[in-house]
Amino acid sequence: MAVLVAGVPAAETLAGVCTAVVAVAAVAVGVRSYRPRGAWIWLVLAVGISCTAFPKMLTGGATPQAVMIFVVLIGNLAFLVAPLSLVRMRGGKDREEAFDGWILALALAVGLRQLLLAGQPDRAVVPQQVVLVLTVTASVTLAASLRLLFLARRSPSAWLLLLGSVAGQFIGISLAMTNSGIIDSVVGADILAGLSRLLLGAAALAPGMTALTVPVERRGDLPYARVVLLGVALSLAIAGVFVEVGGDRLMSLGGLGVLGIVVLLIVRVAQLINDRERARRLHALVAELGTRALSEDDEHRLVRHIVEQVRAAMSADVVALLYRSELGVAQVAAADGGPLPPLEELFADGVADSRSREVRTRSAATLAVPLTEGGVLMVRRCGRRATFSVDERVSADAVGVTVSSALRRCRSEAQARYAAMHDALTGLPNRAQFLARLDSAVTDMAGDPVALLLLDLNRFKDVNDNLGHRAGDELLVAAADRMRGVVPADGLLARLAGDEFVVLLQGVAAACHAADVAKRLGAALDEPFVLTVGVAQISGSVGVAVHRAGESMEQLLHRADVAMYQRKRERSRR
Repeated sequence: MAVLVAGVPAAETLAGVCTAVVAVAAVAVGVRSYRPRGAWIWLVLAVGISCTAFPKMLTGGATPQAVMIFVVLIGNLAFLVAPLSLVRMRGGKDREEAFDGWILALALAVGLRQLLLAGQPDRAVVPQQVVLVLTVTASVTLAASLRLLFLARRSPSAWLLLLGSVAGQFIGISLAMTNSGIIDSVVGADILAGLSRLLLGAAALAPGMTALTVPVERRGDLPYARVVLLGVALSLAIAGVFVEVGGDRLMSLGGLGVLGIVVLLIVRVAQLINDRERARRLHALVAELGTRALSEDDEHRLVRHIVEQVRAAMSADVVALLYRSELGVAQVAAADGGPLPPLEELFADGVADSRSREVRTRSAATLAVPLTEGGVLMVRRCGRRATFSVDERVSADAVGVTVSSALRRCRSEAQARYAAMHDALTGLPNRAQFLARLDSAVTDMAGDPVALLLLDLNRFKDVNDNLGHRAGDELLVAAADRMRGVVPADGLLARLAGDEFVVLLQGVAAACHAADVAKRLGAALDEPFVLTVGVAQISGSVGVAVHRAGESMEQLLHRADVAMYQRKRERSRR
């Protein structure tokens, strides 16, 4: 249509208005149909398409040149605002690719402008400015189109539209830079530039392109191919500045362009340095936790160390570890960036999943790493644009594996230590633990009395013979439970072997309370025991011995044993 009406001012104006209306209407229909996030971005894109498609038509055939330049600048601004807004919304690797895209676009604009205007010192200032505007606009749109191509992999129609847009922009740049003039080349440069932007808008409205507003992950290290591209871009721009172009003004504009490229490259290098440093901290974190996991034998100390190290290495506001301990579910958290999320829900959901997952809200991003031993490591960053890179998620998964194996080892060692020092049937301290405690009490008594109560169950053999060994085990467990309720909290109740138990009392009141505790133990055991197979009636013989100055542990045990058998003989005579 533009070719047919070219040269007729009224028709050109009508065609331009129709183009703008169709572009805005198409965007409105697309937004309503596919409902992408950030719908206003697509309206900005429509304005850019309208203003840069046919600037002469939009402003009328007799419109002054400066007005058309202003319209082109508005379109250029729209094409800058829309991609930047998408990048801000998407975050992740789009920020890296956006920096690289702007560097390449600016280098292309400066380099082409300098090279194609070389040797033309007589060109007017306004056309030279138009060359700069059109070249920057075409370059930015070209960079955006190339970026869209990578997002349109699942949409063949979008692929074709974008390829047409890129081809039109390449040809349009070439026509715009010819010696025939910029403003007068409506049928050539304007038509191709307009069609390329219309194709770009149509591709952006394709259903598969709604992924533009979905947040994406950051990639790992910068590919070498991209490093080469950035180096070539910088070299092209710098080489263009040294090409002779008429007028100091042109040289200054080229210098400003190169300065902008250098600034962008500095920011990009700073990003890479930060990424490298973060990756180094994450690798060091995994290695350090692996070493600590092999040497630390206290589960709670290990867990707190993990929380502190993960928070420092990942620059997190909140780090919490919800895990299964011997006493149930334990929480360890270091939080000063806001309240903790419901960890119980993360814990319940995370057990069945083997990989980390990121949960994003308006105010924070939470990375939940499930533990194979049951539990979840939660790392949280506050902020609307908070996210986690791929490297961080991989490192978090590695930390989760390390934490799981460390907790498994700590629990295995704790269970082994518990089994070595406790009776398997009753759960009471065993002979080894009792002897260690008694030796410590006798050696380090520092004048405090130590009393020993040695207890033997009477008629226990009859229960085993008449009701069976299963009933005998049940009786031992029940008797241990009764004795636990009698022994003071600071005393030690242990099972020595078979039906023999011992109580260790320490402190100033040990000697005075020993006889009373022995009496209450006997009374507790005199009560009948209701077992699964019947009722058992037993009693207990308790021998009491108070430690004497200079007496050894073996001598104290011997006196308690003698006292217990003396008590047993007395009960048998009744």
